Amino acid sequence: MLAQILIIQVLTFAGLIFILRILFYKHLKAALKRLEVLHAENLAREEQLKKELIEAQLKSQQELAAARKEAERIIQEARQKASKVKDELEDKAKQSASRIVEDTKQELENKEKEMELLCVQEAVNLAAEVLGAVFAEGGRQVLQQQLVFELIDELSRMSSADFNLKSKEVTVFTASALNPEERDKLRLLLSKKSGEGIELKEELDSSLIGGIVIKSGSLVIDASLKNKLKKVVEYLKRRKKSGA
Repeated sequence: MLAQILIIQVLTFAGLIFILRILFYKHLKAALKRLEVLHAENLAREEQLKKELIEAQLKSQQELAAARKEAERIIQEARQKASKVKDELEDKAKQSASRIVEDTKQELENKEKEMELLCVQEAVNLAAEVLGAVFAEGGRQVLQQQLVFELIDELSRMSSADFNLKSKEVTVFTASALNPEERDKLRLLLSKKSGEGIELKEELDSSLIGGIVIKSGSLVIDASLKNKLKKVVEYLKRRKKSGA
């Protein structure tokens, strides 16, 4: 009798183990299948992102080429116009020739400055489009946080004499909303530098691409990515002119 009971218990235990193994195998198989589906989806998403990146790069190259071509055309037309004006002026009376030439040179310089300003703006806008196409939402958020961190670090090292806050209200223009920690750090830092409590007003401005701009009366602190891009373009322009 005892032997029969032991045999029944052994068979029952073996049956339970068999059933548990079947259930475990079933769940394992389902989990592996889900992993395969997720892997396939990730591969497809990665391929799509690569395709979009290549398209964005091609588009940026085409736009840059078109911008260079347009700039060359404008320069050529300006040179032709300058040459024509110069030839016409040489035929005029000698008494007024010097004054007319100087006026024309000034006009050309102004047009050249306007053209350079336009090229700088176009370069910044193009760079903004490229960054917007290359960076995903997560990448733009990381970039935004880094720019805010750099500004807070820079402000902490500035002396209180550099702050001319005539109003307790400070407006902060941001490419994306500040998180509570960033907002509190910025408010406390500005309050400490100005020596009094500050009311922080936040406004979104997607044209900044990334970073923030602080405004209070005549005080403007521009830590936006758009401003950084503009400075880079101007630096490259000066370097090209100096032959460096």
